[in-house]
Amino acid sequence: MTVVALRDVFGAALVERGLRDSNFVVVDADNAPATRASNFIQRFPGRAVNVGCAEQNLVGVSAGIAATGIPTVATTFAIFLCGRAFEQIRNLVAQAMLPVTLVGTHAGVTVGHDGPSHFSVEDIALMRSVPGMQVLVASSSAQVAGLVDLAIESKRPTYIRISRHGTACRFSGPVSFAGINRLRDGTDVTLITCGVLVDLCLEAAEALATYGMSAEVLDIYSLKPLAEDAIAAALTRTGAAVIVEEHGVAGGLGEAVSHVLAQRHPTRLEHVCVRETLGRSGTPEAVLDLVGLTVPAVLAAVERVLK
Repeated sequence: MTVVALRDVFGAALVERGLRDSNFVVVDADNAPATRASNFIQRFPGRAVNVGCAEQNLVGVSAGIAATGIPTVATTFAIFLCGRAFEQIRNLVAQAMLPVTLVGTHAGVTVGHDGPSHFSVEDIALMRSVPGMQVLVASSSAQVAGLVDLAIESKRPTYIRISRHGTACRFSGPVSFAGINRLRDGTDVTLITCGVLVDLCLEAAEALATYGMSAEVLDIYSLKPLAEDAIAAALTRTGAAVIVEEHGVAGGLGEAVSHVLAQRHPTRLEHVCVRETLGRSGTPEAVLDLVGLTVPAVLAAVERVLK
């Protein structure tokens, strides 16, 4: 199955949206070739703004345009967008509930050779903590255009997390806020994941099948709002969960799901994530191995949760 880099699909999705909708502006922080926003800028130069390497200004300008009623898409690397411009996101975009779609590309540790200064393992926690912010995580190239449309059309502050890395195209259905994608049915354990680690969880589920174990795999592409009913129902079926994410232990998918289960359906669970490290430069595969995001780590977590 062909692996497609999600940032490439994002660039194409912006152009596709631009051909159908002339009422939105793309704002860039001098990173358009890397984020692939350059596709839109070249096609619609009059509907784009480059503020330079100034991420706080990126959000401020986006908020100013959005305050006139024109939806904006503000995009740069996730670590710079969510980290450097957090105050502006909180006070200018979220407080006024402006129609700004924030797209953080190059998220997680699969940025690889760019190294820990460019890794983003805190962005979901930061964006989930902002009142009124919607949080979406693309796990498939076929999802990206739908998530962009969903965010812009909601006319609310929305963060979309996109990886530089690629995944196999496994999902082509409609997307929605509080949506969920069941990639595989199972009865013994539920693997709950998002983003580029869907492939890893599907590989782990195949490995478990060789041992006679049935693993359900859920792609939680909407982290806020969260598909609480669907998650609780899944754990009613299997009674055990392993949460797998390319994010730190605090504030991400693991904590979001744990909170729901604590309230709705107390469940045995394990959490496979980036723990107390920023990793170091290397190939995406080497960095994932270094921080413990591997199929053997998922299998070990399943063994622990089922004991």
